[in-house]
Amino acid sequence: MNDLGEAGVHPDDTTPSWLPKPVAGGHVFTKLAFGHAHTCGITTSGAAYCWGASGLLGNGAGGSPTTPVPVPVPVSGGHTFVDIGATFFGTCGLTDSGEIYCWGDNYNGAFGNLWMENVPHPVRVGGDQTFRAIGVGWEGDVCAIRTDDQLVCWGGPL
Repeated sequence: MNDLGEAGVHPDDTTPSWLPKPVAGGHVFTKLAFGHAHTCGITTSGAAYCWGASGLLGNGAGGSPTTPVPVPVPVSGGHTFVDIGATFFGTCGLTDSGEIYCWGDNYNGAFGNLWMENVPHPVRVGGDQTFRAIGVGWEGDVCAIRTDDQLVCWGGPL
């Protein structure tokens, strides 16, 4: 589907969906993450970009999750990411310094905090913990391996 531009083209594009189409911006991506209504990627420089439903893009703009944004927009904060994963309506990324940041819809506590609110910009997860790997599930469950090799998990259905 491409209802909100998550395929990188405007939803009104009449080109058959089975034909590959370039995503605008000319970025070179090394990793991609696919949510229900958004897509995010990490470029060769470690910058994160997202496109699809406004309010899920991490650019701080918020907005209606029904407004399509079919072009990659930079995630705010200036972080350098090494890995990225998407939940149904949210995204979490691991930085080169071992921090995890999440943005979008805090569905099922995916952002590892108590306030369970949607966040249009990256928020740090895990306090002073640092991580070396991250895994993100569709329903808001997130697991990460800390730098002391301890596996920790949060979020997800109750």
